[in-house]
Amino acid sequence: DNADVLLVLQREIAQLRSQPPDFVLQVGELRETALLVDGSGELIFPPAAAGPWDVEFLLRGSTQDPVYAAAVRVTLRFDGQWPKVAPVVRVEGLLSFALLDQSRSPPKSWYKR
Repeated sequence: DNADVLLVLQREIAQLRSQPPDFVLQVGELRETALLVDGSGELIFPPAAAGPWDVEFLLRGSTQDPVYAAAVRVTLRFDGQWPKVAPVVRVEGLLSFALLDQSRSPPKSWYKR
């Protein structure tokens, strides 16, 4: 039931906010998604308390490495099937990932054809 999922999410977000790990700089408020796009591309207004729900986090990597110390805003979208189904993750802003070296550039092998 979505109401149960919402209650558990609210409790877990509150707990995370009260005792965040070192890499979590900020935990936003859990909010309902006001507008969705369905499978056929139509805009729909989900019923109240039906989900999905979004929460924003401000995260940072290791302060020991200046390349990864910058803060990154991440939004997690939970639906009524959580925790059986993982949330959708949206990363906002610059992202360092496996295809970039420490100078934040693709490695030379990236350009080989």
